[in-house]
Amino acid sequence: MPALTKHPSKEAVEEILSTTPTSKEYFLLRDAVLEWKLELFKDHYKSWRLKTHNEKMTGLFMLCDIVSHSCGKHLNMYEGSKYAYFPTHGEIMFGQNPSIISTLHELAHFLGIQSEIQAVHISLSIFKELYPKSFEKLEFDKNTHILKSK
Repeated sequence: MPALTKHPSKEAVEEILSTTPTSKEYFLLRDAVLEWKLELFKDHYKSWRLKTHNEKMTGLFMLCDIVSHSCGKHLNMYEGSKYAYFPTHGEIMFGQNPSIISTLHELAHFLGIQSEIQAVHISLSIFKELYPKSFEKLEFDKNTHILKSK
């Protein structure tokens, strides 16, 4: 695992994605996302990109509820200016642009992962495994050190 940094470099992201996480937090979160995908798309399939802002936020809140229920811990959620997890309050603040990857990242912190590198590893590994076509469309943004759709 690379040295811990706040924002991993492109090289660090590529290195951590060469392995699959093995932590209990990874498996709990991955299983929750599988359940969520089935629930979110059970009535009709609608691409994430075609969903409205409110549909995306409702879906992400649903994912957080599934994770919260699975681990038996209460989680408060609200929309704010950027994504962040506040452990002392048990809160996830969602950014203005609903993001599955960012939500997975903050949920990894909620599950007890303190390291940014490990949270990136878990969130991107789950996204890569469960959304392989979407993952292939991502590119590394040099300014923000995150992956964005091309």
